[in-house]
Amino acid sequence: MSAFTVGHIHISIDCRNIYLGETFCSYVCLNNDSTDTCQRVSLKCDLQTATQRIPLYPGPSEPAFSDNFVSGSSINHVLNHEVKELGTHILVCEVTYAAPHREKLNFRKFFKFQVMKPLDVKTKFYNAEVSICRKSLVTNILANTALVSFVRSSLTKYSSRPKFRT
Repeated sequence: MSAFTVGHIHISIDCRNIYLGETFCSYVCLNNDSTDTCQRVSLKCDLQTATQRIPLYPGPSEPAFSDNFVSGSSINHVLNHEVKELGTHILVCEVTYAAPHREKLNFRKFFKFQVMKPLDVKTKFYNAEVSICRKSLVTNILANTALVSFVRSSLTKYSSRPKFRT
């Protein structure tokens, strides 16, 4: 009996920091490096955070598996997800397939990265004679320049419109 392997999962993850609010983007490529054809090959990619597991591939309009995965074939997909949670994220890629004259096989690959906050906000309250004033300091903690396109301050029925100074 000859040895059988379904290639490797190749993932390109930009090794820079990923910040809250950015879109995580990665290219996933599954290759059949063997000389045999496998049946019912499925690739499943999820993004796991501290609180949830988010399915990234396959989506509702994508096939769940490939019937005949011949030698030299590949499954290629670009994953995109807007990051909405700080902390450790793990991209989990799982491959399931049926090899010739064997039962169903599977393997997983894990890719870990950190999501950090891009800005720091410090707020102070001051008592004035007839009102309470709020001072907010927004600090860029990125390595590069950040462009803040707008700032929103919530009003209560007891507050007046804030004046912003840049």
